[in-house]
Amino acid sequence: MAEGSYEVVFYRSPRGECFTEAFLNELPAKVRGKILRWLEALETHGPQLPRPYADIVRGKIRELRIVFSSSHYRLLMREWENRV
Repeated sequence: MAEGSYEVVFYRSPRGECFTEAFLNELPAKVRGKILRWLEALETHGPQLPRPYADIVRGKIRELRIVFSSSHYRLLMREWENRV
């Protein structure tokens, strides 16, 4: 992995369920596409994306903020090593 790049890893429950993937798969294609583009930006810049695109929620918990039309989407994240 190149310096400055991050791996985006979605949480999986102990039973192997990935709620983020399930959520993304239920969204309309245009919304899902926009969120996936922001996840690509997250891979490049990590959680250091500037406001209003990302912000600190509390402690090490951050959020990725995506707006599509009048809808607001928030994805929570935490950084460790080169992963978010």
